[in-house]
Amino acid sequence: METPGNKYLQYTISQLISLYKAGDKQAFDEITRRNTGLLRTWMCEWEIKHRQQEEIVQEILIKVSQQLLTNYNENNAFYGWLKRVSKNHTINYLRSTGKLTFVDIDLQNCKELVHDSSTEIIERKKLCEEALNVLETMKEADKNIIKDHFFEKMTYRELAEKYGCKLSAAVKRVERAILRLRKKMKELGFISD
Repeated sequence: METPGNKYLQYTISQLISLYKAGDKQAFDEITRRNTGLLRTWMCEWEIKHRQQEEIVQEILIKVSQQLLTNYNENNAFYGWLKRVSKNHTINYLRSTGKLTFVDIDLQNCKELVHDSSTEIIERKKLCEEALNVLETMKEADKNIIKDHFFEKMTYRELAEKYGCKLSAAVKRVERAILRLRKKMKELGFISD
């Protein structure tokens, strides 16, 4: 018996989405197979435990299966869309369980936010200032990969090329650097569990 992974290996993600919209449920199984690991990787950014990760990933996949049939615009870049769906669902999940108790460190916008003077964002601004200060005290390797990924907006593939490693190693390096940054931020009392 041929598994979905074998039959659908030749298809791009766009082709799989088209097949799924046309009623081919196994095409979605292949979309799931290709992206479950990526969703788990994104969960690491939120420091979510394995059991919760599995629950959230399953909920995200259900949401993705529904939205692909109803709201997905094929002109969108799939992985950007998937990350937005994942991030929004994770934030909602953490808020609903009371586990989102700290202001999220938005590293991509920290540099711009530090220069903003609106009163509504003072707390976030302070957190970003502290994150940037703590970042400067980190090991060069961690500091550089965080800056390249979040400030220079380098993709994981570009990071892999720059640092001479596999794509999966680049993802892991960013994850570990973020975890170390969060750990330092917690130790210094800037964020809580």
